[in-house]
Amino acid sequence: MLPVHELGVPHSQKVRINLKRQLNGMALNLAINFKLKRKFSASLLKRIIRRAKYLCFVQRSYAKLLFILVVITCLSTYRESAIAEQFTLSNTAILMDLSITSSTVDVRVEDVPLLDPAAPITASQTLDTQLPINQAFHSGENRVTFRVRFTPSSDPGIVPSLKVAIGAYTGAHWPSIGESRPLVSDFELRPVSKPEGGYLVEIREQHSAQEVLQAGELTHISGDGVPESWNTYQLRLNVALPLPEFAWQQGQSLSATPDIEQSLRAEYQRLFHVLAQKDRALYRQALRPFLSNMSAAQGLDTEDYTAMSLDPVIGLQSDYDPVPYSAVGSHLELFGEGRLAALVPIPLKFRHPE
Repeated sequence: MLPVHELGVPHSQKVRINLKRQLNGMALNLAINFKLKRKFSASLLKRIIRRAKYLCFVQRSYAKLLFILVVITCLSTYRESAIAEQFTLSNTAILMDLSITSSTVDVRVEDVPLLDPAAPITASQTLDTQLPINQAFHSGENRVTFRVRFTPSSDPGIVPSLKVAIGAYTGAHWPSIGESRPLVSDFELRPVSKPEGGYLVEIREQHSAQEVLQAGELTHISGDGVPESWNTYQLRLNVALPLPEFAWQQGQSLSATPDIEQSLRAEYQRLFHVLAQKDRALYRQALRPFLSNMSAAQGLDTEDYTAMSLDPVIGLQSDYDPVPYSAVGSHLELFGEGRLAALVPIPLKFRHPE
């Protein structure tokens, strides 16, 4: 198996944050608020890059994080499949709305975190966000898990809950957070009191079918059902879009051994030196599997996708500078049912002067 590299950058489509407190261990003092209302064309991507400033001001260092996931796998292959003309990857988005109140949630697809694995989404009050998640899926059946823990609030006006709405949308206009529209899965998890005392987690859900997306019922797969402890719920989604296959799913199972961790640390350091040079040809080659998968998931040419999404962030003209490399405090974790490996927290960071 050859070591390759995948780059994971949050792709929030519209975010509304109703708190000014600690979020994922960071002092967040900037709300991100923009909407994607047209099809995911090359020109639109360019506008998004100009507008979407994923600014997370980290305590003291004010570092702007760029999440890098180094995986041990092999190159992915993208295969086209027949699909109705109106549903193409270039104009179709699978959107997930999350509304999190007084809780923490880690969302994964096939055991791969959607965002930073070291920082599950946390809100002491209410956090609403919308994620376009085409790149998280492959064609066919996908397992989506929600690992959630609720935090009791002393404020009677704050009711802990997790609300999730998922659907696929095509055309020139995509819905905003909370906007009424067809949904393939719409569910809420919240603590409710038991007659004999104590609390349990209640599930309220509705499901329907869409042409390119179907959902099963939400099932509780681990945990004791007590709201204050971690519980995991699984949703199966069948995706009928020509998305890239995940070659790592046919890869070998890994073990969290010292040799694997040492090899992984060396790969992170090597990748850091590539990214730090801001050499377009070098980082494009190093991140080729990631770029191939991301562009294919959105129906875009790899060259165009890279020029508009990655080059402005780590290219020669970028305002971001690499933070001196350090893996102190990072440890090895396995994902993808043991077929992917990463150091957590991820030791590759970029800082923006603002």
